[in-house]
Amino acid sequence: MTIREAQERVSLGELRSWKAFYRISPWDGLRGDHLVAMLASLIANVNRGKGSRAFSAEDFLPKWGTPAPQDPQAMENLFRAFVGMHNKAVEGS
Repeated sequence: MTIREAQERVSLGELRSWKAFYRISPWDGLRGDHLVAMLASLIANVNRGKGSRAFSAEDFLPKWGTPAPQDPQAMENLFRAFVGMHNKAVEGS
């Protein structure tokens, strides 16, 4: 199904219902992050040294939130690198 077909088939009411459902149970990577964090803590705990602190799933969760301030020159360098990679990909096709 194309995006246009989906737009034609989904009513505004249905879209609002999906939006409400997403607020209750998001289907993005957050749930996957928790599952992987639980698995990582299990593996770490099985292999940790005797007497060392046990790991929790929270130890392996990404720290989302406000990013640390970034140097403007570093941001420009990253942008230039990204544009350079994109240009090489376009030239190669």
